Amino acid sequence: MKNYSLCYVILIITLLSGSLPVSAAQQDVLNYEDELNKEPDNLVKFKTQDELLLAGYYYSGAEQSPGVLLLHDCANNGASYLPLAQALSELGINALALDLRGYGYSANVIYSHDFIKKTAKDLNMYQSEVVRITSYWESDIVSAYHYLQNKIGKEQPVSVVSSGCTAPQAVYLAEKIRIRSLVIVTPKFSHLEKEKYKNLIDIPAYFLSSAHHANSYQIAKELFEWNGDLSSTMQVIKGNDFGHDLLNGKPYLIDNIATWLQMSLKQ
Repeated sequence: MKNYSLCYVILIITLLSGSLPVSAAQQDVLNYEDELNKEPDNLVKFKTQDELLLAGYYYSGAEQSPGVLLLHDCANNGASYLPLAQALSELGINALALDLRGYGYSANVIYSHDFIKKTAKDLNMYQSEVVRITSYWESDIVSAYHYLQNKIGKEQPVSVVSSGCTAPQAVYLAEKIRIRSLVIVTPKFSHLEKEKYKNLIDIPAYFLSSAHHANSYQIAKELFEWNGDLSSTMQVIKGNDFGHDLLNGKPYLIDNIATWLQMSLKQ
């Protein structure tokens, strides 16, 4: 229990003992196990380095074909990538849309972004609890990569799609493991995280951003111009949509990205 925050330890003890009335937010947490019994047919699970079960939506492609790991933004979960995962599967590419720790089917009473939003008393508490969860993401994503790689065959190439806050996570993975290509949707990077991207070897990258979402547009533009791979591209859409609102709001973007990934995985 040493990795858990004190407020969560107290919450679990009081809920199990029945010594406090159960609030609506606490009841949501108690209902997680029931919700997990309603799992979709294509949900897969695997263990992380600290023995937590992570979940993701797996869409099979052709036998002996490449794979794509899909990392959702901080406002959604793996289900938000299902249109893209389906499009990749139809092209013969295996796709794993991960539920990051604390989200979707990878949430529990200890790691739950939804519960944090409902119970945090102020912004500082919210931010500290989010940091507690996201501090595991780098190693979790490595576990997800290895799960996908073992499933499709170790000789098959793997690409990564990220959105918003998970763009730095994709860069971290590319630092550790040779990734075939990256798709980065409306990225959120600190200065240090941008420098880490610039230190990567040049690999094909597809940047997608909204023209009027100023911060992510400027980051995407800077990193696209830095990237030296001739297969890299940048697509800019009018408006200020961010993350999955942008990606899923225009169906042709799904086809564009799926086709580009198919091309890059064949190189």
